[in-house]
Amino acid sequence: MVASLIMIALLAMFLLAGAPVFVALGVSAVVAFLIETAPLQVAGHLFVSNLGSFTLLAVPLFILMAEIMNTGGMVARLVRLLTAFVGHVRGGLGVVAVLTSAIFAAFSGSSAANAAALGVTLVPQMKDAGYDPRFAAGLVAAGGTLGILIPPSINMILYSAV
Repeated sequence: MVASLIMIALLAMFLLAGAPVFVALGVSAVVAFLIETAPLQVAGHLFVSNLGSFTLLAVPLFILMAEIMNTGGMVARLVRLLTAFVGHVRGGLGVVAVLTSAIFAAFSGSSAANAAALGVTLVPQMKDAGYDPRFAAGLVAAGGTLGILIPPSINMILYSAV
């Protein structure tokens, strides 16, 4: 209780003094943690006790599923399917890249696996279709970030477990 009041007071003091928000939040949080050591002990205990959780089993299985899908050629089949649907519109291969990223992200749960799997397949196709190589790589990388956003992602599983 005392630590939270001190943190709020420090936060208000730094913000009124004109300090950047990240400095105000960081300094007030560090001071509150130094005053109140119990949250650090509780956080460590919760972290160690949750390592044996059944929920965390989903993380290696997501990675395994992404690898199986990539090795089995599902990415290439998904690209062909979406190209049949939206490939005829202007910039259709770019739309296919983003849609494939969204669908693959829902299966894999990982941004890195998403970008790696789609980069191998889509970037050469986009270069052959006349896209700038930097634009093609940027589009696949930006689409790869959907892996974190579309549930169930590995990050969301880890946040919920903690």
